[in-house]
Amino acid sequence: MKSFGSQNKKTNRENRYPKVAIIILNWNGWRDTIECLESLQDLSYFAYEIILVDNGSTDDSIHHIRKWADHRSATRSPIKIILPDRKRAEDTEREHRAGRLMRTNLPKTMVLIQNKENLGFAGGNNVGLRYALQKGYEYIWLLNNDTVVRSDSLMELVKLMERGNNAGMIGSLILDYYCRDKIQSVGQRSILRVFQRDFRYRCLREIEGLKEIVPLWVWAASVLVRTECLKDIGLFDEKYFVSEEDKDWCFRARKKNWLILSCWRSIVWHKGNAKMVRVQPREDPGFIRDRSIEYFEKRGYYELRNNIYFLRKHKPLYLPLALIVDLGLMLKIIVFQSRKIRRLRVNLRALRDSLVSRMGKKRE
Repeated sequence: MKSFGSQNKKTNRENRYPKVAIIILNWNGWRDTIECLESLQDLSYFAYEIILVDNGSTDDSIHHIRKWADHRSATRSPIKIILPDRKRAEDTEREHRAGRLMRTNLPKTMVLIQNKENLGFAGGNNVGLRYALQKGYEYIWLLNNDTVVRSDSLMELVKLMERGNNAGMIGSLILDYYCRDKIQSVGQRSILRVFQRDFRYRCLREIEGLKEIVPLWVWAASVLVRTECLKDIGLFDEKYFVSEEDKDWCFRARKKNWLILSCWRSIVWHKGNAKMVRVQPREDPGFIRDRSIEYFEKRGYYELRNNIYFLRKHKPLYLPLALIVDLGLMLKIIVFQSRKIRRLRVNLRALRDSLVSRMGKKRE
């Protein structure tokens, strides 16, 4: 693709845009999802279709999202909901046409897939990925439902992907939703959790000279995937259920000689487990998130268990060091943290399950 956003109108009309599927997974988070969907309506890139996968929500998410799509503000047209098992009627020919589409040919539609149960982040997204693969998109943009995107975020991802490199996945610059100039991630350069902070919670102005890094892996909160790469490496490993599946995905791509890149011009604001994390007041200069015991029991188990599983799968030589670090974290719990018994119980269970390969959804 030679150019985007050319200066004269004739060139704009003649440009062809690769087809992109935007996959968003919702689970009991319709308010966040609607805010994310609303931000997508302002994208400067037009050749996309939204595939919304509901992961067995129990909070009436489907009703609220349908209501939003049907009754939007006077300045925005309604969005047609398409169910995968429904005939597409007059849209079929142009939506499934091979090649590249003009921006003006794309209807305002959104595919809605409803899972009967919560399949986790990996399993839920795999449902959307399988659907996208059947429809022949050139790229797939995985996007967390608790994000808000800048209008040029997808355009910048596609521009970098189209430069003729061997990039299989490109991650966005993910900023904090609540403190807009602070970084959550721009790709990670370490596989051990204790060293994965990198640029996290540094201000943008502090890292101006460091924008040429090549990460080991990128967050699936916002990542553009080349369909050829996806066919080569396969879907998410559903044994993870949630957490670390994006790291595993990137390492499988690297083993197949695909590049993993970060795009600093593609900006996405991410809330990041807002329901499970208590956020300090914004006037607090440190803006520190306090991981509550509820968060630790729900998410911490998967983070610890899946990290050990990932190392056993990809980097077994790092496993002894990781276990030493995790034992150190347990000592820290005993000395400094509250709810010691509950936290230790989560850690010990996660270590046991990882070592005996008891994966998937946590057994209650």
